[in-house]
Amino acid sequence: MSPKRHKGGRKHRDPQLAREEALRPSRFLGYDHDQMGVYFLGREAFELAEAQFRRAVWLNPYEPAFKAHWALALIRLNRKNEARGLLCDVLKHNRDDRFANDLWKRYWAGEALPEPDAVSPGSTAASDAGGDPASAAQRGEPPPSFGAPAGDGRARGPAGV
Repeated sequence: MSPKRHKGGRKHRDPQLAREEALRPSRFLGYDHDQMGVYFLGREAFELAEAQFRRAVWLNPYEPAFKAHWALALIRLNRKNEARGLLCDVLKHNRDDRFANDLWKRYWAGEALPEPDAVSPGSTAASDAGGDPASAAQRGEPPPSFGAPAGDGRARGPAGV
């Protein structure tokens, strides 16, 4: 099935993608992409999972679970430096995040946890200066365009990882 075209020959945009891009950043978006990413992680489709988590963080940079899930996908893709930056960002703002703490202890056991920023919790100012992958999402740079079926909007943690 080919995409519908306007009279001038331009393709119609996917309405869900257009709606997400218009509403972002929002604390209510990204849960369906995170859920798909967790599904892909469970099926060992790490590249697909990483793309879904990247989209979830781009839509909702306020949810620490999205960044922790993205870090796990990056670890599985042997991109530990990028994963470390994401986990540092999560742990600087939320020291009590159990999943992020577990990942840190498993992969960076010899290093101390990152120190909390002097910036207020939930602020992205500290991570914007860094070169971690989440900073591009927080600056509003669009990720590669792709679609995913909408889920029920509830976040779920990866089972068995």
